[in-house]
Amino acid sequence: MTIHSRLSLRTVTAAGLLAVVCLCAAGCGTKRGTVSNPAQKHHNVVYGRSNKGVALTEDIYSPEDRAKPAPLVIVIHGGGFTTGDKRDTGPFASTLASLGFVTATVNYSLASPGYPEQVKEIQRAIRWNIAHAGQFGADPHRVGIVGFSAGGYLGAMASLLDSEHQRGPTNAVVTLSAPLDLTAFARLVHARLVCKHRSACPKAHLPPLGAFASVYRFLGCATPKCSPQLITRASPTSHVNARAPAFLMFNAAHEVVPRSQPIDMANALRASRVPEQVEFVPGTVREAGYIEQASPTIVKFLRQRLGNSPLRLAIGKNPPPPGDPTLLLVFCALIAGASLALVVAAVRSKLAVAIRPKEAR
Repeated sequence: MTIHSRLSLRTVTAAGLLAVVCLCAAGCGTKRGTVSNPAQKHHNVVYGRSNKGVALTEDIYSPEDRAKPAPLVIVIHGGGFTTGDKRDTGPFASTLASLGFVTATVNYSLASPGYPEQVKEIQRAIRWNIAHAGQFGADPHRVGIVGFSAGGYLGAMASLLDSEHQRGPTNAVVTLSAPLDLTAFARLVHARLVCKHRSACPKAHLPPLGAFASVYRFLGCATPKCSPQLITRASPTSHVNARAPAFLMFNAAHEVVPRSQPIDMANALRASRVPEQVEFVPGTVREAGYIEQASPTIVKFLRQRLGNSPLRLAIGKNPPPPGDPTLLLVFCALIAGASLALVVAAVRSKLAVAIRPKEAR
């Protein structure tokens, strides 16, 4: 190989490495990065029918650039069991998809009473998504639930019922501001009713009766005339067992849902040696109101319980949520150093050729 060919090879190599540096710089220099994997969207997919024959639908978000089957996360909206829509959780589901999860946001019947039909519909959604996981690039053996308020109750209840007699298909459950211990709810309602007639009662520490109205409508009985047997049967804490999935539970410190709800659930899970985690958010906002604050913890929990989904890099598309850029910066610095060394070597070789006497060439 001649000096000129070696010089050309070095120059080309240096140019190639410098191009990589430019791409790294573009990724590092953007406020939120430029490497992302946007989601493919499948709207109004029918996963079953209600007991009245009405189609039950969901929206599915799949990462475009997944390298292998991704974890499946089913997202359930809130709304007091009588309102809400799968589109309410669409932005959150899309974010999860950009991070490597296949997500399904589900609708369910909003008729009152909703128990136990709504729970059965969520069980149906879980089974349908597992059966059709391959169609959307999901791994049927890595399944998580994220439920907002009433959706948190439904996701918890469906997962627990599925695990009572054998290990259920769900590996992880996340709830945000969800009623989880209905027997404790009933005790609080009784205390509130008693306090209406006693001036010395600590009313400031008891939620208003309206806070429990949606739960009693869901159960189909007037406050507080639900039978204790029904309340116990419908309470997620009553169905905790050793085969239950891991739980992450969020609650605001001073919201309508008492902070004792996730604590009671955590105690029941701990007694059965089921992994549990409780996170309190300051203030009075509920579920969707603190989702941005809770999202990093949710993603970390889901990755721990479901595993990561390796993605192919897609340059120049919509950015994912920000992460720690330290490793990327170190990598860019190393590549830049190597590129600079090659450029210097190439220049020295060229100068040496230029000043060497003709007879020595």
